[in-house]
Amino acid sequence: MSHGRKPPAMSLETWQRELRRQFGRAQRFALTNVGTEAVFSDFEVRNPQNASTYRVAIRGVQPGENYCSCPDFATNALGTCKHGEFVLGRLEWQRKTEAILQRDLCEGGDIQQRAARGPQQHVERGGDRWG
Repeated sequence: MSHGRKPPAMSLETWQRELRRQFGRAQRFALTNVGTEAVFSDFEVRNPQNASTYRVAIRGVQPGENYCSCPDFATNALGTCKHGEFVLGRLEWQRKTEAILQRDLCEGGDIQQRAARGPQQHVERGGDRWG
């Protein structure tokens, strides 16, 4: 998505949220969960390039449900920022990865046996599994 030109069919607020989402999820910030829960928790997001650290509280996935201590979040009235979007992106990735791993464990049997076989490519077709 272009950061210089708003798509005509998109509201200004939606465009700005999407830009923060896109930019935040592309960052290489350091993430530390400083809360007690795995997902809906408090996090520290550190930018290794400038050593800034912000506190992010994740309480949901909708704009306005979360909090960040950065200046952009405090002033943009969008209910999100690149730090919050970075954390949400990492959490979504982890949940998807966990679901994929759980499915693979159910289908593939013992994890040590699969590791000994090494990586394999499987093609599923008509309910049959070809590998």
